[in-house]
Amino acid sequence: MSFAIIKRIVLTAEPRDRPYELRDAQVRGLILRVQPSGHKAWIVTWAHGKRRTLGSVEHLSLDQARDQARQAVAEYVQSGLPALAKSKPTSCTLEVLLDDHFEPWAVAELKGGRQYPPWPPARAETVRSARASDRRRAKMVVMAIHAASKRSYGRHRLVRALRARNHRVGHKRVARLMAEERIQGKTKGRLRRKASAGSSTLAPNLLDRKFAPGAGPTALVGDITYVATRQGWLHLAVVISVQTRQVLGYSTSDRMTEDLVLKAFANAWALHPQLIFHSDRGGQYWGNEFRQLLQSRGVVQSMSRPGNCWDNAVAERFFATLKAEEAAEPYSSREQASQSITTYIHGFYNPARLHSALGYQSPNTYARQLKAAA
Repeated sequence: MSFAIIKRIVLTAEPRDRPYELRDAQVRGLILRVQPSGHKAWIVTWAHGKRRTLGSVEHLSLDQARDQARQAVAEYVQSGLPALAKSKPTSCTLEVLLDDHFEPWAVAELKGGRQYPPWPPARAETVRSARASDRRRAKMVVMAIHAASKRSYGRHRLVRALRARNHRVGHKRVARLMAEERIQGKTKGRLRRKASAGSSTLAPNLLDRKFAPGAGPTALVGDITYVATRQGWLHLAVVISVQTRQVLGYSTSDRMTEDLVLKAFANAWALHPQLIFHSDRGGQYWGNEFRQLLQSRGVVQSMSRPGNCWDNAVAERFFATLKAEEAAEPYSSREQASQSITTYIHGFYNPARLHSALGYQSPNTYARQLKAAA
């Protein structure tokens, strides 16, 4: 009894979860289908994947299967349908195949709709122990990264941070680990601002929302926000690089004066001179002293359109992140708030925080890459 091997068969002693199919060398279209469970059946096939089950090996001998297959093929040809596709089989005896390659891997268990060969108990216990150990390690790393981010990272940044540490994890697995440890990222609602007073002809919107990092005009953006303390508001002015998202300059004060933005800009300019400075239409930015400072440095001033906070989205995004991750609760004093903000900017945001606009790299890392590529 001789049969031909088709593409589904692999002549190696390996477990399978798919059936073996052997084509009869005498009757074209007759196939012996051997399931991993051990069930064997005769099948006749035609063109376009059409097939008919003739019966099991226990109830139908090879000669009977060949007779029925010839009859089925004759009926098929008489119906005027396309001819059977020709094949060039490679011969292999059925006995050799079953004795050498199938019987040693007979499957006794059905799991999840797929067939698996039984594992030795010791091997199964080793695998379960390894998986549990890997899960504990991943959970510890997730908790450590979340704590290092001041409990601010959500699922997306945790996945990126884990992958950067060569951990093979997906979003669903990290979400499960976060749910088990009851940790979550910090978020804050969208900041909505009222229209600023002033003439629409103070300065044009030169930046025009060209916020892509590493591209476009070299520009700085600035803005002012307030931070809650038990001594009253602390006003914070920042200057941020559009290209690297680094916070280059900042200044704090209990009063919102023009001197606040002057100090922030001077700190940033000393590190990275730029061509454009963009801000909203706050009175501190169109004061005479600040505009004279820009002119003396050869910097062109750009301003958002009246009442349009999205024109200064880079600065607004930083303030939203700051108030979600660092300044979520009132500080006990203005001094504590100023020190905490300084630590957040220099100790976490610039050197370590993964920024989505930078391909989940920190601003300092992206700045170094940008400098090396120049």
